[in-house]
Amino acid sequence: MSRAVLVADVAAVVGIVAACVAGLVLLRECSVRRRLACLLCPASQLAVVVFATVLYVQGEVGPTSAGVIAACSLGCPLLDIEFFRALVAAEQAGLVRQEVAAAREQYEAQLAHARHVRDMRASYQELVASASSTFGSVAGELAAGNVGEAARLLGLEEVALAPEHREPCDHVVAAALLTLYESRCAELGVRWDCDAQIPRNLPLPPVELSMVLSNLLSNAVDAAMRKGGSSPFAFVRVRARVSRGFLVLRVENSCAPGAQERSERRGDELPEHGWGRQIVATIARAHGGEVTDEVADGVWRTDVLVGLGNCLDDEPDADGERGAGSRR
Repeated sequence: MSRAVLVADVAAVVGIVAACVAGLVLLRECSVRRRLACLLCPASQLAVVVFATVLYVQGEVGPTSAGVIAACSLGCPLLDIEFFRALVAAEQAGLVRQEVAAAREQYEAQLAHARHVRDMRASYQELVASASSTFGSVAGELAAGNVGEAARLLGLEEVALAPEHREPCDHVVAAALLTLYESRCAELGVRWDCDAQIPRNLPLPPVELSMVLSNLLSNAVDAAMRKGGSSPFAFVRVRARVSRGFLVLRVENSCAPGAQERSERRGDELPEHGWGRQIVATIARAHGGEVTDEVADGVWRTDVLVGLGNCLDDEPDADGERGAGSRR
């Protein structure tokens, strides 16, 4: 009896340790903190088995009690593995929901962008018709020798033809999302500052770029609103360009009150901006990049590097620096 109990205890210990290893493999995409939290359950089981075995060897616990504990512990590894699988499935389901939400937002943004382009096209057609009429009048005035009136008409036409809107970048999907969030910030009273140099032919799937931008911008706007909404200190600042084979994104916003000052950290361990940020980290890592967060001086900054697989060669810009993100 005593030997059977000891064998069962050893088997339970080995099984629980194996379950811990399996859990680390299954949860490899999660943050270190989350993996450690999930391992608390099998770790506590392991502690109970070892403690019961020590008490049994010292004669403090009878064979029946030790046998029951050992028998129950033998089933723990299977339950632990099922728990880890269920957790991973829940995480994946959550990620899918976030992806669907990002895809829906991308669709809505592109619809709004298409309506804007259609309106701009109609406006330009009207401008062309007006310009044609004005130039005819100018020709008539010049033929009549009225140089001053011709100059006045040309000045009015120059004002009418002045561009009223500039796309935030060349990439269609990125431009649609940036325009959408610019409008949201205007409605919410949040100061918007954007300098995006994302080329049209970016070698990154549009849906992935959409998920990255959507999550970063949504989190930034939400955090800026918690800072105080229409106060002059609420802002969102976006910088984006392509450099040395990477898409480089930096999104800054005014922190929510009570946000802790943190040194630079990596991983998806910043609850302030929601667990949906894991999508950004997953996409960045899948393309050989990384995500870095920093909170300092009342500003929350997220830097994202997404590798482009050297598909987009850097070109020298006007200042002689390398960078394919320059607008053409």
